Amino acid sequence: MGWMRHADRRRRRWRPGWLEGIAALAVIGIVVNVSIHRARAAEERELAAAVLADVRAIESAARAYHEEHGVWPPEAPRGVAPDGLVPLPDVPLAWRRPELGLTYDWENWVLSDGTPRHPGSGVACGVSIVADPGREELLEQIARAGGATFVRPRRDRITLVTRLLSNRP
Repeated sequence: MGWMRHADRRRRRWRPGWLEGIAALAVIGIVVNVSIHRARAAEERELAAAVLADVRAIESAARAYHEEHGVWPPEAPRGVAPDGLVPLPDVPLAWRRPELGLTYDWENWVLSDGTPRHPGSGVACGVSIVADPGREELLEQIARAGGATFVRPRRDRITLVTRLLSNRP
């Protein structure tokens, strides 16, 4: 009889079944999902830092232009560098970043007579980052990473303020 009990114990030993297998797969799925989410967030932070470096270089070049000429660079079409900024070092030659779904735009909102084009905004000039549809989240990441004065005139763009109006209405 003693040998029978020993054999029964061996047969009754716990073995993983289908329920345990499903639970293990669920845990693995959760771990993979969290890892992918963190990797994407890190990639978005890196992209935001690269865009922010471009925008800061444009802003710095605009300030240098202002120091040299006494005026801010003229308004230019979206995606086109204003005259005088292109040959400066560190200014990106490509103002369109199709791989990111972004376009840079120099904004000079002061008319030639010195009056502001958009007095309610309080902004005289700055660098806008315009996002393609579906890339608005990257704009949020850039604004958070910037730690600078950004305004958001529309959902698809943010503007790094280079100069505020001195007498805001």
